[in-house]
Amino acid sequence: MRIQLPHSAGVEFSEIELEGAAFAEPVPRKKVLIAYGDSITQGYDSAHASGAYAVRLAEGLGMELFNKGVGG
Repeated sequence: MRIQLPHSAGVEFSEIELEGAAFAEPVPRKKVLIAYGDSITQGYDSAHASGAYAVRLAEGLGMELFNKGVGG
């Protein structure tokens, strides 16, 4: 059996019993960075997409990036 809850739900177990060879382990959370902004956030001012400040920031923090920068 697998139970998944939304990120905003909190659960506290006081006791749990597993039968047979069953086991329980926590699921690691991913760190996510969502960058909103203009063309600079998008990476327009860098020679390569990997040089955008949002990409470098996410890499430095060890996070997954969702770059929502829009040039215009």
